[in-house]
Amino acid sequence: MFFIDTCDSIYKIKAGLNAIQGLHQAMVEGGADPSSWMDGLYFTVCKLEEEADRLEKLLDAEQKRRKTEGR
Repeated sequence: MFFIDTCDSIYKIKAGLNAIQGLHQAMVEGGADPSSWMDGLYFTVCKLEEEADRLEKLLDAEQKRRKTEGR
């Protein structure tokens, strides 16, 4: 389960980074007002933070499990 959860988390982080890259491109090249992309940027950053916290918890739990097993 650890491997699947870790891969899922990595996928979500990569998707968030791709979204930020797209938003950055819209900021630089687009003629839109910042209110057009600000909500998307905020949402993506919040989701990335949540996923980073989730991944950190997964890794901490795995480290504790391995320590308990004597690895």
